[in-house]
Amino acid sequence: YIGAQGAVFEQGQRNDYFRLWGLQGKKNETPSPPIDLKTLLEVYDVPCEIDMVDIDIQTSEYVLFSDSSVLELLTARVRRVHIGTHGGNDEMIKQTFEAHGWRNVWDFPARRTLTQLGPVEFGDGVLSFVNKGRLSCDSKASATEGATGTVPSATPSC
Repeated sequence: YIGAQGAVFEQGQRNDYFRLWGLQGKKNETPSPPIDLKTLLEVYDVPCEIDMVDIDIQTSEYVLFSDSSVLELLTARVRRVHIGTHGGNDEMIKQTFEAHGWRNVWDFPARRTLTQLGPVEFGDGVLSFVNKGRLSCDSKASATEGATGTVPSATPSC
């Protein structure tokens, strides 16, 4: 689940979010419950084929991509995934994507780095992957049904 790392961690992230963005409000209210990727795509009625997903979830990327069903869902529906990383196990993320047939096209650490366009200062790390496979909403539905990042059983038509 996105954001499902425990109540203390969630409250800390919420407090940091309020502080960093200068927000007012009740920081002690119970945060919204975690939501899985399948539900997130359903709630926002995301089309079956997705050109790009940009993920910057402040260290929760390592939890998200430890669930292979999330990669199965992304592999079935998404052409490119761009990830902001935050000092965790980037190698695990790279190996997981590559095992599902994705090509790593960008891999920049969180520091000053020489890129094709010259030197760039990255505040967060960056990983970006391109799906080498053909998208197919129906082909993965039965294989991932019931898992955390599942494709809906009533898969939308593309």
